[in-house]
Amino acid sequence: MLLVQRKELVSIMNEEIVRLYSNFDKDNLSVFFEKLIGFINKHDDMFREFIFENTLEVVKTFKAKDFFLGTSDENLEGSIHLYAGRLKNASNKDICENVIHLLWDIAAYMTKEICLSCQDRLSKDLILYQSNNYLQDL
Repeated sequence: MLLVQRKELVSIMNEEIVRLYSNFDKDNLSVFFEKLIGFINKHDDMFREFIFENTLEVVKTFKAKDFFLGTSDENLEGSIHLYAGRLKNASNKDICENVIHLLWDIAAYMTKEICLSCQDRLSKDLILYQSNNYLQDL
């Protein structure tokens, strides 16, 4: 009986993640991001089996508004549709790992440009470094 319930849960997770990924819209990345967090919260017990607890607890606190969402993947839309196809019959472990990886990828977006805050900090560090080296040369 328990095995049958477990298989039904796997099937439900597969259907949900495939539906979520199939409805991906690159122009609504924050909505997609929040839906991924909701998916994790909904299937918390399953994620706890495969994802480190510390990682899971941090990810569950993510809010789209706290990040500059994006990805270094030039074809995110194509990748997500590819993931949707692969996750149709995937194991719970594969689903959990894919969702966590995708969240990190979107939240840890890197650009080739330095943001103004980081640029300001780097400038201050450079001035301090140059001052210290100058004083050492005296």
